[in-house]
Amino acid sequence: MGRATAGVIGMRFKTSEDHLLSMDVVREGAFVVTVTDGGFAKRTKVDEWNSKGRGTQGVRAMKLVEERGGLVGAMIADETDQIFAVASNGVVIRTSVSDVRATGRDTMGVSLMNLGEGDTLVGIARAAEKDEDDDEATEVAEVTATDAPEAVPEAPVEASEAAAEPTEE
Repeated sequence: MGRATAGVIGMRFKTSEDHLLSMDVVREGAFVVTVTDGGFAKRTKVDEWNSKGRGTQGVRAMKLVEERGGLVGAMIADETDQIFAVASNGVVIRTSVSDVRATGRDTMGVSLMNLGEGDTLVGIARAAEKDEDDDEATEVAEVTATDAPEAVPEAPVEASEAAAEPTEE
């Protein structure tokens, strides 16, 4: 395939109103978390999903009824992850993925967020979490810098000065 090609069909839609909601990289042992605009969510083990080829219509992610709304978000998340849910009135909640009940693919989900009259859930996002290993590496670097003060320059060196001075190897 060259630059002028149009690519290949990834998925076919039944109607012109259908669209791709989300795309994510699957990790073994993770969950597919789906959320509706009515404030309902569920998580399903990735293992319950069958791999499909190109050009298929996909599989049902969640059983939808009008009272619970349509899908607004889907993501791959680990049980230890946290997610944000954002409502149309500006309210944001943060909850652990483990607090969302694990259910099968073709179920309706459980309440994730209580919404007022006329409010809807407009989106979800995974919370960025600091890795504990990163914290340990930072602490080690800080200890090394304080233990060896001769390695720390006394005054900041500007880029033009640094380029003019030869370096010792």
